[in-house]
Amino acid sequence: LLTKVNEHTTSILAKSERKVLNILEGDCHTAVGVFAKVKNSYFEITGELFSIDGKERYFKIIKDKTSNYLNASIELGNYLKEKSRGSYKK
Repeated sequence: LLTKVNEHTTSILAKSERKVLNILEGDCHTAVGVFAKVKNSYFEITGELFSIDGKERYFKIIKDKTSNYLNASIELGNYLKEKSRGSYKK
């Protein structure tokens, strides 16, 4: 039923942002921001993550073809997780 009203680009953006949060196992207490956008045939996703104490910041922007949005999102999530070494979790 929802596929009839689902807008393709909006779906890509929501899925990509959620993928990063899933990789980080983020919740309401995770200081993380993820923003994705599509312009023409290009996809860009930005992620910013802070340590629990707020002293460390991890940031990255990834640009790719829109067709590669999921791979770019996985790359971003893994990058933030690896660089932070779990400092964003209690």
